[in-house]
Amino acid sequence: MDVNDFWQENKRFVMSVAGGALVFITGIVLIKNLFGSELDAQQLRKTRATAVLAGPLYAQADLDALREEHEKLAAAHAALAAASVYQPREAFAPGTGSMTTRYFDLTSSTREQLLELAGRVGVPVPDNLGLPALAPDKVQHIERMLEGLDVVDRTLRLAFEAGISRVEGLDIKLDPVLLSGKPLEGLEKTLVTFKLRGTAASMARLMLLAQRSAEQRIAVLERADFIAAGARVEDARLELVLAAVRLHESKPEEPNPSKPTTRRGK
Repeated sequence: MDVNDFWQENKRFVMSVAGGALVFITGIVLIKNLFGSELDAQQLRKTRATAVLAGPLYAQADLDALREEHEKLAAAHAALAAASVYQPREAFAPGTGSMTTRYFDLTSSTREQLLELAGRVGVPVPDNLGLPALAPDKVQHIERMLEGLDVVDRTLRLAFEAGISRVEGLDIKLDPVLLSGKPLEGLEKTLVTFKLRGTAASMARLMLLAQRSAEQRIAVLERADFIAAGARVEDARLELVLAAVRLHESKPEEPNPSKPTTRRGK
């Protein structure tokens, strides 16, 4: 069969193949012209990203900067802890021997001294000094109650000095996490609430005395609410809440295998 016979019998097929090839080539040319530069840019980005991921994620300068920042944060944490953690006086600090016996002896002697002093300055004070009706029976609870009693003793002595005319309420409240029996992590606070009456000047003086400096102040100020009895500044009310703070180590968060990890690129 010669070429002319082949063409006559298969010209439709040859024209279809030729047309398809032309469309294919034209498409390639159009794609190259329209998207070639963007494709090259994406390919270059991919090559660079692959090179970065294959190399070290952090340079030495990055590690040095992170180490320096870590040291600053550790120093700031230590300073904050020293300024906020409550340091009870020796008589009220944890000691040896029976904590129950120590609790009853110390609460009894403190109550006797404070009520006698309150009688001398003519300031009514609740007999219970904010202590619970039922004595705590767990060592941790006793330790915190004695710290709270130390806050009460020190604050009331300053209140008498400041000229407070009446102590209407006292309350020592342990941290709910401690009471629940759960592991202690982070910040633990024993809150001591004072409800006081007196002149506005005596209230201001008490606040200054109670929060003089980090070395001398009694405890961390949690809240202070002043209530003036109308225009009578000589009969004001103050609800003062002080916190005896303890800090506990927090457990590091366990990695979650379902969470994707991220990597830093250049």
